[in-house]
Amino acid sequence: MLEVAGRGTPTSYEITVDGAIELASTDEPATEATTVSGTTVQSSVTDETQTFRFSGELTDITVTDGDAAVTLDGEQIDPSEYGDQELPPHALVIDGVDTDGPSTYSFEIDGTVVKSTYQDASMDDGDVIDGTTVRGAVYNWIDAYWFDGDIADFRLRGDANVDVQYNARDQ
Repeated sequence: MLEVAGRGTPTSYEITVDGAIELASTDEPATEATTVSGTTVQSSVTDETQTFRFSGELTDITVTDGDAAVTLDGEQIDPSEYGDQELPPHALVIDGVDTDGPSTYSFEIDGTVVKSTYQDASMDDGDVIDGTTVRGAVYNWIDAYWFDGDIADFRLRGDANVDVQYNARDQ
C-alpha cells in the first residue's frame, strides 16, 4: 500500500509503477482530482490522505507545488529516491473533440514520454506506452503526453488536431 498525506498546503503529485495501480479507498477523493491510468496516478491533496494498491515496483514519485508525506507499506519514504523527479518539459496533445470519427495515432520519442492530463486530457487504459513508442486513439476527447527529446516518428489516421508545445511547463 502506498499513502500520500497532505500537510496543509495544496500539493500535486504523480506516481508511476511498473505494474498496475488503483485507488484503495471506496470513497471518492474529496477533490475528485485523482486520475488513475494503468501504471500512473496524478492527483492532489491538502489535508487528506489518498491510499493506493499497486503491483510491481514503485518507479517514480514526483511531488510538486507543496509537500506531502509518502509512506510505502507503513514506512515513510523519500520521493526523491524514486525515479527522475522532473517531468518532461514538452507537451504533445492529440485533440479528437471536434472530429467526425475516431483517430488513431502512434509516435516514437527519442527520449522519455509519460501520459498527462495536460489541457484536460483523458488518461485512457487503451493508450499504450511501450518504452519510447506510444499508440492510442481519440474520439470526442483529448490525449496528451509529456515528453523530453525529439519526436522520431509520428503517424495519424483520422482528422484529430495535433499540437506540439515545446517548454510547455514554462508557459
